[in-house]
Amino acid sequence: MVMVTFTVMSSITGGYDSDKENSAGNEVECRKLRVDVGDAEDGFPCADVMDDTNKDSKEGLVYAIPWRPFYSVYCRAHVHFERDEKRPWTPEEYEVIRKFFEKHGPKWELSADSLGKHGHHAKDTLRRIKLANTNRGHWSQEEYQNLFDLANLDFSMKALEEKKSKNGMLQDNICWTVISDKMQSRDFVSCCIKWYKNLVSPMVAEGIWVDADDYRMLDALSSLDVCCMEYVDWDNLIEHRILMVSDFFYPNFGGVENHIYYLSQCLLKLGHKVVVLTHACGNRSGVRYMTGGLKVYYIPWRPFFMQNTLPTFYGTFPIIRTILLREKISLVHGHQAFSTLCHEALMHARTMGYKVVFTDHSLYGFADVGSIHMNKVLQFTLADVTRAICVSHTSKENTVLRSGLPPEKVFVIPNAVDTAMFKPAQERLGHNEIVIVVISRLVYRKGADLLVEVIPEVCRLYPNVHFIVGGDGPKRVRLEEMREKHSLQDRVEMLGAVPHASVRSVLISGHIFLNSSLTEAFCIAILEAASCGLLTVSTRVGGVPEVLPDDMIVLAEPDPSDMVQAIKKAISILPKIDPQIMHDRMKRLYNWNDVAKRTEIVYNRALKCSDQSLLERLSRYLSCGAWAGKLFCMVMIIDFLLWRLLELWQPAKDIEEVPDVVLACDQDRVKVEGFQWKSEYEMPTNMSNPDS
Repeated sequence: MVMVTFTVMSSITGGYDSDKENSAGNEVECRKLRVDVGDAEDGFPCADVMDDTNKDSKEGLVYAIPWRPFYSVYCRAHVHFERDEKRPWTPEEYEVIRKFFEKHGPKWELSADSLGKHGHHAKDTLRRIKLANTNRGHWSQEEYQNLFDLANLDFSMKALEEKKSKNGMLQDNICWTVISDKMQSRDFVSCCIKWYKNLVSPMVAEGIWVDADDYRMLDALSSLDVCCMEYVDWDNLIEHRILMVSDFFYPNFGGVENHIYYLSQCLLKLGHKVVVLTHACGNRSGVRYMTGGLKVYYIPWRPFFMQNTLPTFYGTFPIIRTILLREKISLVHGHQAFSTLCHEALMHARTMGYKVVFTDHSLYGFADVGSIHMNKVLQFTLADVTRAICVSHTSKENTVLRSGLPPEKVFVIPNAVDTAMFKPAQERLGHNEIVIVVISRLVYRKGADLLVEVIPEVCRLYPNVHFIVGGDGPKRVRLEEMREKHSLQDRVEMLGAVPHASVRSVLISGHIFLNSSLTEAFCIAILEAASCGLLTVSTRVGGVPEVLPDDMIVLAEPDPSDMVQAIKKAISILPKIDPQIMHDRMKRLYNWNDVAKRTEIVYNRALKCSDQSLLERLSRYLSCGAWAGKLFCMVMIIDFLLWRLLELWQPAKDIEEVPDVVLACDQDRVKVEGFQWKSEYEMPTNMSNPDS
């Protein structure tokens, strides 16, 4: 005699509304069933209870648990009493289930009766054993393609069907079990996770589109009264196709690199197509994909000076033309006046008739030889630019004066900060020891010489002040000498180069952030420090006064004595600073989504500009100077002739266009469009580990 008990799950509820009895029901249901059903014999407990013809047993179950619907109790009884947990599945039973499924299909009740199991257990067992040789680890290119094809086949078949699941349990109504059976190499759970984690588009992930909508849209278009599908302007289904161009991009780190990456990610979320073009770096060459499906072309040009490629004027034209045509680009966006690749790409794009936008991230002077040369190059590039963007009003003034660009063509859009990454420390630091943090490139432009004079004076005035200096550069030697000269080894910590992933951990260890730059268009480092809750002391140069409100920053002239006084003031008001309140204010002030929307407005205005002939464009270059204007015209005429030659050598219709497929893989290696890419180089969405 074996006593069989089970607990009816609380999720199976009937029409009983009493909260009190419902809450106590789970505790007494097992006892009531045991009393009513009694003991079981012969290994199959309560066979009479589960006999559909046994009326008395049915009435007994209803009497035992009156607050549950009979059908619920009856089904649960089948599942639990037929479990037979004491006897595990045998290999012979596995073989019986396999053969039965091959012959009869998913008729689980029939197969279960012969084994003394419930149909649910037979189904789960077959699902567990039929893919015994599933692959593990990285997905191959063939597996990616099979999953992509099978999922889209399922979408096309069910797009116009009513969704069977009303409660959302079947997302997109995809039958992952059938797809897993077809693939024969991955279980249905792996297929589902891989699709939604790696292959789904950003619009679907954001919830503003579903994959089945593609086929519904195609079905609707096919019903239009047109003679063929070519009458549909498919290119305009994606509003903008943007090519971001600069020599400054990951894996190198800096303000321009961060700006391009975050702006591109937010534009992708807005539904635009974004492609980045930069030079090769190390072993990174060809096409790579980053988070969100951001596509990056690392063309095989190597940097020769300060991350810039060698100026060739026309050497990059063939590959830039190919990328523009392959990706069906509608607008080219160049970044940074010091980028050679940016200037060449904008020149070639205007020759081909594309609209171009330029963003200036730096300030330049007017007197030294380097600035004069750079200003003339900028004047050449911006003479035919469609629209320009500056990161501050000071930067706009500087750009307009240097290039002669009409002010109405220049827009001011500031940088932003990823506040999700730069958060304050969970516990506030004490004020017994005050830590001042410096993170910047140790070069003349960043005011490294000012630090050499400021740090010893502050340490003399405040014995409880310590400095943490992060960064590297040619001026690091002077700081090391200063530390040795004044015996400040225990109060000035030199970290060297700090990876971007570690910047927050350095910032949250301090109270004050010190910026000693001699020129800045817009300092993103100040935003990152403020987002981490640090009070900022900075030189009053360039666009820095525009960055933060007065109560979040203390400004000083780029003079050692004035900076020491500013640090004194910052230390005095430090107890009034609440890092969390400062962080919350930064979240409201600076947001990359807002930057992307404002940039989108600039794109819209640029694309509305009328096209101009070569003669009209040449007239702009002639106004750049008596000799420079003629030289610029000659350069553009040669560029135009080279473009016509390329059109004869390789017509645009012979260049294969890339389909608009967005991939976002994270831990696998596949080949896409003929180029190998490795996802270990991609950037995480929150940029918490950019070296991964």
